[in-house]
Amino acid sequence: MLFTGKTIDAQKAYRIGLVNKVVPLEMLLPEAKKIAETICETAPLAVRTAKECMMRGMSMSLEEGLRLEDDLQTYIMSTRDFEEGLSAFREKRKPKYTNT
Repeated sequence: MLFTGKTIDAQKAYRIGLVNKVVPLEMLLPEAKKIAETICETAPLAVRTAKECMMRGMSMSLEEGLRLEDDLQTYIMSTRDFEEGLSAFREKRKPKYTNT
């Protein structure tokens, strides 16, 4: 698609994993809000770190990207939010993240 400029329909995009879900146009905004709410309920540090890894990793070699991912994972696993997530999972409750 990048090199040929050919487009595909929504169903094919879904089949090949380019999109997560196909919805009617009138459901687009409600579905996007639902996904955004799900993201907002997850650990903010983890979301921020995943985004950083993705953005920085695009301009790196595979080896550099894997090293970055490992460094950021090590950082995340040292945070209070990581411990809170584990505790909440074990205790079957909703986590209370503090961005620390």
